[in-house]
Amino acid sequence: MNMASISIVDLDINVAALVLLIGVLVMSLRAFNKKNFRGKLFVNIVILMLINAAVNIAVLFLTSDTSGRVPDSLIMVLLTAVEISYTMVMVEWLFYAMYDTFKSEEYLKRKRWLVLGPGLVLVVIAVINLFVPILFTYDHVNGYQSEIFYLVYNIPRHLYIIISVVQNTRYRLREKSAGALNIWLFVIPLVLSTVVETITGYSITALGCAIGFTSIYIVMTSEMCYTDFESGFFNPNYLSPLYNRTEAGSYLPSSIITFKLKEGEDVEAFSNTIRTVLPDECDTIRTDTNSFITVSESKDRGYVFMLSEDLSMIAEDAGFDVEVDSVVRGKNEPPEDFLIDNVVFKRG
Repeated sequence: MNMASISIVDLDINVAALVLLIGVLVMSLRAFNKKNFRGKLFVNIVILMLINAAVNIAVLFLTSDTSGRVPDSLIMVLLTAVEISYTMVMVEWLFYAMYDTFKSEEYLKRKRWLVLGPGLVLVVIAVINLFVPILFTYDHVNGYQSEIFYLVYNIPRHLYIIISVVQNTRYRLREKSAGALNIWLFVIPLVLSTVVETITGYSITALGCAIGFTSIYIVMTSEMCYTDFESGFFNPNYLSPLYNRTEAGSYLPSSIITFKLKEGEDVEAFSNTIRTVLPDECDTIRTDTNSFITVSESKDRGYVFMLSEDLSMIAEDAGFDVEVDSVVRGKNEPPEDFLIDNVVFKRG
């Protein structure tokens, strides 16, 4: 599509996307506290997409003037910023999807350069295009013209989306776990908007992303009713969906570690201390003011005992007065009975 013949529709679409993204960003900054790592990743994506939409709007305004008063080099810089910001949206999206799947900051740290590396290569190529036009060109006479290599350039960005879906789906099937909906809430609007943009030529991708991020924000805030904000762990409300998953057979709790803090202990500091030791696959719930439980599917009595001992020593070394105990589900004991007998009646 020739950028000089841009219609008001493109501008309206991108302004709508910008307004929606600003709203999501403001609400996200208010809703997610500093301990919410997933919230931080989400805010980063929204900021990057907001930058993309804002710069794209600037391009639409400036390219509507075909008199040549606006330097072509300025338009090229702005177009490059659009490409770079969109690439970083895809990179940050994969980080978000990986954390949403595995719930592990350490996993993200281990995979950091594997995810970030290709994105940085794409950024470098976009910058090179300013001097050697291998992706696209712009001048006020011929407008925007893409090169054939631009199609190849786009493949890795699409791969970020494909990898996020494949990785999440495989994990959910292997772990018999629900919750993959969060991934699709973004992927479906993005794919549909990309298809529409390809067919019609209208710049609609930013709006598709904005709709996807809005949907994810709604789901994330609804999940916050299960979060204890002082400790950063789950609150007692989480026991209900945990039991429902157990009853449905998608989750098999097999071990429970209980923590009982002395009155007056610093709950936030205690939580930060044990969080560094707890395995990623555990669910930790603050059941009352000074009590916590960590639920796991592990049946290894030796491992559970050693973990509880390690947690006890680490907490005591940090100066906390805490009682730590553990229990493992019997061979013929139903998981739902195990959960009820050892969680619901141990809140006090």
